Amino acid sequence: MADDSPLRRTPAQWCGLVAGTLLVLFGLLGFAADTSFHTGNHVQGGTFVVFEVNGWSNLVHTGVGLLLLAAANTRPTARTLCGALALGALFFALWGLIDGDEILTLLPVNGADNLLHLGLALIFGVCAYVSPTTGKQQRQRRLQRRGKPEAGKPPAPPSQPGTPEPRISADRPPR
Repeated sequence: MADDSPLRRTPAQWCGLVAGTLLVLFGLLGFAADTSFHTGNHVQGGTFVVFEVNGWSNLVHTGVGLLLLAAANTRPTARTLCGALALGALFFALWGLIDGDEILTLLPVNGADNLLHLGLALIFGVCAYVSPTTGKQQRQRRLQRRGKPEAGKPPAPPSQPGTPEPRISADRPPR
């Protein structure tokens, strides 16, 4: 009998909803701190909470947040986007740690930004890794957690403690 209970959101979908909402808010509120779109070496930005922001970083945060919200609707899209964003956030974190001042001469960064990017890379990566991509995979994982066999497969016979498993010889067929 198949498990017909409704499927829940995967970790990647929850990550898309929560992180997407926060990034959109952060991006929009960041415009209150700095709206400049300067480029070049040693880009400076305003401070929003503890993060250094400018117009470009606010657009990036808002755009990525909207993308996460849009992708949170389906399992495969949410998982793929979380995986891609994990790599992107890791790239930004490493670039910020190496350069320490700006990323791609557009986005100002500081130590708090680098820690945020490292944390986002970890969160996005874990959510992508643990999320099933299809409803069938999610049902199988749910059944495995409950100790039930997968649909269409017979249950494994229970073994008695202390009873040795029967041996089958390669040169003699089983009886």
